[in-house]
Amino acid sequence: MKPNLSEATTITNQAGIYFDFNEVVLTNTTLNTLYNQPTPIADFETKHSCTNTGLVYDFAYTGNTADNATFFWDFGNGASPSTSTEQSPTDIIYSTIGTKQITLTVTRFGCTAIINKNVEVATVLTGKDNKKVIICHNGNTIEVSLNALPAHLAHGDCVGECGNNSNKIAKQSEQSNDEIYDVNIIPNPSNGKFTLLISVNSDDNISFYLENEKIVIDIYDVLGKIIYKSSIINPNSTIDISSYSKGIYFYKITSQKNFISAGKLIIQ
Repeated sequence: MKPNLSEATTITNQAGIYFDFNEVVLTNTTLNTLYNQPTPIADFETKHSCTNTGLVYDFAYTGNTADNATFFWDFGNGASPSTSTEQSPTDIIYSTIGTKQITLTVTRFGCTAIINKNVEVATVLTGKDNKKVIICHNGNTIEVSLNALPAHLAHGDCVGECGNNSNKIAKQSEQSNDEIYDVNIIPNPSNGKFTLLISVNSDDNISFYLENEKIVIDIYDVLGKIIYKSSIINPNSTIDISSYSKGIYFYKITSQKNFISAGKLIIQ
């Protein structure tokens, strides 16, 4: 073997066979192609769709096989579509929850590798009447209200658990603050001018309005682009975005220490 041959070097061979004094008989020409790693690697990762609250999953090929590989996925029972030939298929919809066996077959230059993995398909909706959703926020798996989801997605959070090691839902401030803060934006819908009222439910179930705590409000359009970012303001202030077009917008409210609330604004 010659040293330092490059990847995909081709070598052809042919032999001549002699029987007594007969004419030479030539064999078929053989072709060999040299690869450092000819057998493909079959491996993948699965995660819930980052933006969809249904039983929707994305699959990412992680085998790092070089060029010229082909892929065949079988997504198991109840999947739509049931198969794919994409390298990293997304938006695979399941009709039922439960354990699904996923099979990936990778073929390269006639060599094949197959991997089977069990994936647990589970709903991300929780709480009474499924009005909360599990998301991955800053590396932690938490629950937030469905009304708060658009603002989280605008900041890059993802629907679903952070990873396979996220067995418990972290009791972060975003979950508990949904219960202790009462946020009213009046009127909503409006002409673009909103009055912000925030009250706190104390341990003895008495509500009182925030008056001295400084807060920040961010407002996003439906594409997640921030269109309004207040300086630190007091609650019970007027927010004016009447210069923007009619439509749906989303807000996120934080104090100097904690997340408070997120939701929808409508300009008529």
